[in-house]
Amino acid sequence: PITTIRYGLYQDTNVQISIYDITGRLLTTLIKEFHTKGYHSIKWEASNSISGIYFIKMSSGNHTESRKVVLIK
Repeated sequence: PITTIRYGLYQDTNVQISIYDITGRLLTTLIKEFHTKGYHSIKWEASNSISGIYFIKMSSGNHTESRKVVLIK
């Protein structure tokens, strides 16, 4: 249960990527650091999580985006 999350940045900025469960509870913050513009990726190792629906929230500068993912074990 390892997923690679890929994302692109238009400018150098601070980035935070967090994982939430279906109830909105924060499970983990994968990164919270400065990144340069361009394409990046990070792995979410979910072996300690149960099957279900999760949300990946990414914040960078003034932009925030969330994606729903389904974890099936």
